[in-house]
Amino acid sequence: MKFIFKHIRKLILLFLSGIIVFFILSRLTIAPSHTPEKSESIKGIWLSHFSNAFLTYTTLTDNAFHQLSCLNYNRVYVDVYNDGTTYSSKYAPRNYLLSVPFTNPLKTAIKEGKHQGLKIYAWYEHGMMTFPNATLARQHPDRSKSVAVLHGRSHQPQCI
Repeated sequence: MKFIFKHIRKLILLFLSGIIVFFILSRLTIAPSHTPEKSESIKGIWLSHFSNAFLTYTTLTDNAFHQLSCLNYNRVYVDVYNDGTTYSSKYAPRNYLLSVPFTNPLKTAIKEGKHQGLKIYAWYEHGMMTFPNATLARQHPDRSKSVAVLHGRSHQPQCI
């Protein structure tokens, strides 16, 4: 029995060491800052909630935004909602399947976007929809005629 615990302990230490080394190496390859060419036109791209979460967890947001900046994009619309937000919010529940605790993909996107000269916009993908008992719906009952409310798990909007 002692042998098994000793072996498991070594595996855990090896795994944690690997994570630490990966994090250190990924920080050594931070993309250089860049500013897109000045332009009166808007050249934007939409970044899905899944892509933003993946880039945040792999610390590759800076590289992706650097590439966009070099291609002279000047706006990034970051999807922040799918069955909950990808960041902490007092208005909507957080989706922990896409947002690991102690991370904030939106905050990371804003920080890296500034570094690359990009304007970052939070994009609420599902338009003006919410659940009937959501904080936002309860705080604004006067808007119920213009807001689609999601009923059940089917996610089919129904205007109320």
